Amino acid sequence: MNRHDEDIHSMVALREEREIAGGRCFSSRGSNVTRVLVVDDEPSNLELVSEFLVLEGHEVARAACGREARALLDTGAIDLLITDLHMPSPDGFGLVEHVRSLACPVPVVMMSGTWTAEERRRAGALGIARLHDKPLDPEQLLRDVGELASLCPPRSCRARETPSPGQQA
Repeated sequence: MNRHDEDIHSMVALREEREIAGGRCFSSRGSNVTRVLVVDDEPSNLELVSEFLVLEGHEVARAACGREARALLDTGAIDLLITDLHMPSPDGFGLVEHVRSLACPVPVVMMSGTWTAEERRRAGALGIARLHDKPLDPEQLLRDVGELASLCPPRSCRARETPSPGQQA
């Protein structure tokens, strides 16, 4: 079984366990749901990661490439980014650089099937909150999302890029 198949197998097994157990394994954030953007050019990974986050009670947006993800991030409606490293332009690092240029950057989780020492160093320099190896450990990913949700910038920070009438810039 290759790494991709192992990743899918472990996520499917966890999904089945969660369905049997009646859904969520972790506490939810109540009405303050985390809005997560998942970016991966591999459709099965994109779908599985998204499904687990939805089961946890998060709102999920999906993008199959960095270009689509940038457009979603620019709306200011995203609390947390989970992105693959190796994908069409921009790659995960390019996407993180874009996130850092936003008025209110969001925490980032990056995943990859292969990491070089230089990629790990660069990820640290960019302030990426968590790195995940593929095949993913879905339980660890969900724990990290729960922890990082508390680091999300306030929505009021992203709600408005320009002052409303009557306010000074």
